[in-house]
Formats: sequence, structure tokens, C-alpha cells
Amino acid sequence: MGMGERRGWRRFLRLRLATLLLLITAACLGLAFRQAYLAPYARQAVAVVKLREMGATVEFEPAQPEWLAPLVGRDEFQDVFRVHMEHRNVTDDQLNVLLDLPHVRYLYLAGNPITDEGVRNLLPLKNVRRLSLWRTNITDTAMEYISRNRDLEALDVHATAVSDEGLKMFERMPNLRELKLNGRITDEGLRHVAPLKRLVSLNIGMSQVTPAGMALVADCPIRVLDAPPWESTFRGEYLKHFRDWKYLATLPGHVYYCRDEHLRELPLDKLESLSISGSELTAAGLQRLIEAPRLTNLNVECNLSLKELEPLMRSRIPRITITTPKLTPQTQADFAAWNKPPRRIVRNMWETLRLRVGLSTKPSARLNGGMTARQTRLVKDWSLARAWQNANVVSLEFDPDDKVELEHIAALPNLQTLRLTGGEIAPAELAKLHAAPDLRDLLIHSLSLDDD
Repeated sequence: MGMGERRGWRRFLRLRLATLLLLITAACLGLAFRQAYLAPYARQAVAVVKLREMGATVEFEPAQPEWLAPLVGRDEFQDVFRVHMEHRNVTDDQLNVLLDLPHVRYLYLAGNPITDEGVRNLLPLKNVRRLSLWRTNITDTAMEYISRNRDLEALDVHATAVSDEGLKMFERMPNLRELKLNGRITDEGLRHVAPLKRLVSLNIGMSQVTPAGMALVADCPIRVLDAPPWESTFRGEYLKHFRDWKYLATLPGHVYYCRDEHLRELPLDKLESLSISGSELTAAGLQRLIEAPRLTNLNVECNLSLKELEPLMRSRIPRITITTPKLTPQTQADFAAWNKPPRRIVRNMWETLRLRVGLSTKPSARLNGGMTARQTRLVKDWSLARAWQNANVVSLEFDPDDKVELEHIAALPNLQTLRLTGGEIAPAELAKLHAAPDLRDLLIHSLSLDDD
């Protein structure tokens, strides 16, 4: 073999080796691409099948980057971002299937026998932003695992064994915005909530936090609050504990037994919705509400005449509902002259007064059957109930020692919603409500009821 032939062969071998290296590199890149982009979606597809077999609901969103969709397949190239598997009797071991959903952000696991170990198994899921664990078997130990996700924004541990001790972990979770706690939490636990400077929603409705304890979180930017039903109702005297709250937009439910001096304690700068009642409220006291710059929804139950309420009804507040016994049919013409967005005035003594709302462009803007009766012991003759035949919403408030009788209420033919507050309610009286054919909603606040 000549010198020239040997050189040509070597060049050929070098060329073949270079080609082989390129092929190997391309193969490696292809395998890496498959492992990075295709395999995860194949595992996700298998996980979705398993989740649906367990009764879970999953939601998808387009994956990124968008240019890969034609290569992977648009139907397959989607990320699971939300999983609902509440009350599915899911165990700790079954939670492992979630590890194949690395992009899940909203995880709802409430009502399952999940323990601290199950929460520990979820640690690899770094993108979870909303986690619901209410009515599970977790303890303070789970809070240590949860706190490793510093980007968590919403947490629900209502009806669990998490205590004040577990709330110490909040110092590691600066991005929490929504929080729902359980009945074990006291004022001491609320001290650990205070450092959460992004918290906008706090639900402690079943906790042992006292009215005075609310001052501990006054510096948090909380806009929506659900507080415990102190003494079975949220009373006007509790408003003094919110005087330093700068961001509160909605109070925890209806405020009962409210007086003018209570309203002076109320921070108005951010308030958007308010529902109050009190027989001692005056027109001057309600005047302060007109000054609330963001108030858009107001519900007032009072003992004022239409003339006394006129400044409030002429205010810029878009939605107002007034309940007062001092409303007579002769005032309808005066009310019809008020050209404002939807207003409602309800007569709360034994009958429903239907009023068309001013010059509203919506002919259907009527109050259909609302009726509130305060102090029902004033009813000397239950035959007056005949005047309530058109009522479909009935709200009754009793003194603590009043014996509640529901036979005449159950006989109302159009009754759909019934609210009972206070009084002593016997099970036999509640049983009479079975006679109400259209009753759909029953709300009871009474300390006399037991679990049965």
C-alpha cells in the first residue's frame, strides 16, 4: 500500500470517527431531551390516570416553552396545576402519586386520613402555592415540613391538631397571604401570625382567640377576617378591638347590638362591606358611614324613620339595605323619587313591604318577601302571622331566655330562608320545620342546641 493510500485511509477513519462522535452526541442530546421533556409528561399522564381512579379532579394549563408543544404534542404538553382530592379516603402512601406532578400549584387534600408522614412525602413539590389540609390528621410536626416551602401563599389547617406551637413555623413562611386556623389556636398563637406582612385573609372563626387578642395582628394588611362567634354573636362593643386595623375591608359577619359610640371605633379607610343592627343607632351615628370612601355594600337594621334615613339613602354608597319598623306605605312615593343605584328598604313588622327602586333601569329591582321580626315575644296574637304569607326570608332574634316556638313560622307557605338567633330552641320545635315545603336555608345561632 502506497503512502498516498495510507493517508487517504487515515483521513477516512478520522472522518468516520468524527461522524460517530456527532451521532453519539446527537443521541445523547435526544435522550436528554426525552428525559427532560417527554418522560415527565409520560409519568404525569400515568399519575393523572391513578388520581382519577381515586376520585380526584385535575386541571391543566399549557406548558412552557410554547415552541415545544408541536414536538411533544399539544394534548400531552400540558401541566397539571390544580388537584382536588377532598374526602377520598386518601392515605399517606397514595400521596406519592403527586410527586409526578412537579408543576402543581393548588393542592386540596382536605377530609383525608393524612398524617405528618404524608405531608413529609410532599416535600419535593416546590411549586405548591395553595395547600388545603383541613380535617386531616396532621399535627405540629407537619407544620415544620410545610414551612420549608417559603413561597406558600395560602394554607388551611382548620379542624386539625395544629396548635399554637406549630404556628411558630410561620416565621419561615413570609409569603403567606391567606390563612385558616383551627379551634386550638389562642391569643398566644396569634402572636406568631403577626409577622406575616403579606397576610390579607385570616380565618380564625372556630378558634379560642379573644376579642382583645385581635390587636395582636392589627399591623397585618388583613382585608378579610372571619373571627370567633364571641358570646354566640359579634357585638358592637367588640369594634373597639379593631380601631387600629388599617386595611380591614370586611368585618366578620353581622354586628349586633351596635350603637353610635361603637361605630366611632370602626376604621373606615378601607372598609368595603358592613352589616350592622341596633335599636339605639341614630341618624347622626350612621352619618359617619357616609364618609367611608370605599364602602360599597351596607346593610343596616335600625329603628329610624324614612326622613332620618334620607341622608344615608342619598349618599354615594351603591348598595344599601335598610330594615326599619318605621316605614309606612305612605312613604313609597317619597322613596320612588330617590334616583340612586339599587336601594332596598324593608319593613320589619309582621308584613313585607314591596318597593320599586326609584328610577332604576331594572324593573325587577324589588324586594321579594323579606321580613325581619325583632323581639318576637311582642307578638301577642299569632294570628298576625297571616300578614306574613308572602314572606320568603324570615330572620328572628330572641333574648337568651325566650322559648322559641316555630309552629306558625313553619306554616308560612312561601318560606325559603329562616335565620334564628338566640333563645332556647327545643328539638321538638325544630322538627316542626319539616312542615315548611319550600324551606331551603336554615341558619341557627343558639347556645341551647346540643350536637343532636
